[in-house]
Amino acid sequence: MAYVVGQGGKKMVLSSAGEKWKDFKSTLTRHHILPFINEKEKLRNPPELYKFIEKANWDAFVASRLSE
Repeated sequence: MAYVVGQGGKKMVLSSAGEKWKDFKSTLTRHHILPFINEKEKLRNPPELYKFIEKANWDAFVASRLSE
C-alpha cells in the first residue's frame, strides 16, 4: 500500500505518526503496565485488547518500561 503525499507533506505525516506512536506507548504504560507493577503475572502477556502485539515484543516493551 502506498500514499501520495503532497509537496512538503512528508515531514507532517511522519511527525503525526511519531506522535501517535508515542501516545500509544504511553497509554500502554499507564493503563497496562504501571497498575500491575507488583503483579508480574499480569504482565506476562499483552493485553487482550491488543492481541496483535507479539509476546517477544511485549516482553521487551515491559522490560524497557520497568527499567530505570
